[in-house]
Amino acid sequence: MPPLQLVVTGGADAGQVFALHPGELIIGREEGSNIQLMDRRVSHNHTLLRVRGEQVIVEDLRSTNGTKVNGVTISGPIHMLPGDQLDLGGVLLVLNLTGDA
Repeated sequence: MPPLQLVVTGGADAGQVFALHPGELIIGREEGSNIQLMDRRVSHNHTLLRVRGEQVIVEDLRSTNGTKVNGVTISGPIHMLPGDQLDLGGVLLVLNLTGDA
């Protein structure tokens, strides 16, 4: 089981949990996104995650509503740590170690 997961804590997809597998993962509304969210505030291809072990780098894909990490709008690649909050245009997700509640 991958060591990290994203938990949706706010928005239309609240309660969903996504295991983060190594590699590049796209979060968006687009059919076929690695992490597909249905909330209208999320762009079709909103954010890119690069996952390597317990290291996660997040990058906004020129989304309409922007991407924030811990409340700060990002303009380039940013490292995330377990417990960090990801905000995709108002849709909130938290990065957790697998098994953390």
